[in-house]
Amino acid sequence: MSDRTSFPLVFALWGAGLGAAGQYAKISVIFDKLPAVYPDAGAALGFTVSLVGLLGILLGVVAGLVVARIRYRRAMLWALWAGAALSLYQATLPSLPLMLVSRALEGVSHLAMVVAAPTLIAQLSAERHRGFTLTLWSTFFSVAFTLLVALGLPLVDAMGVPALFVAHSIWLAVFAVILGVFLRPLEVPPGVLCPCGASCAIT
Repeated sequence: MSDRTSFPLVFALWGAGLGAAGQYAKISVIFDKLPAVYPDAGAALGFTVSLVGLLGILLGVVAGLVVARIRYRRAMLWALWAGAALSLYQATLPSLPLMLVSRALEGVSHLAMVVAAPTLIAQLSAERHRGFTLTLWSTFFSVAFTLLVALGLPLVDAMGVPALFVAHSIWLAVFAVILGVFLRPLEVPPGVLCPCGASCAIT
């Protein structure tokens, strides 16, 4: 653990977390517009929202171990770039089956981010600041939904549903670049075990 708090990186990780929450929120806030995009989908349209959460239910138990083995920084960057690519693909409004596949893959990206980010935030925070920084992290869902209602819906009204997916993709890509440049590998102190059960670098 650090004896100084890297607030710029903490806020960058929180910003990336807003993008992770946006993987849920971007569909939820425009759900009433999707029947016009997929008029024959019927009840299956509900899976566009629930698939991301379903992956969390199915893989949540092992996600911490998997992310720890591939290393937190690496998992975070991979998840951001994958999420950006998937959101950009969704902007093409593919057929519903392909959209659902992309949402399932997005669930893996989401899970990696929400496991890696708070661990990295804790590592970057001095003990006296850790309560604040992890409380900040806990707001990422509510803040993301608020922003998407306040800013995302006007964007959709002005430019259409694909514009929201493109904006989300850009958001994730920007934070992937920022964290890729400034988030350096962090070493776990000797004797401290990662969730994978071994001393390892958070790279």
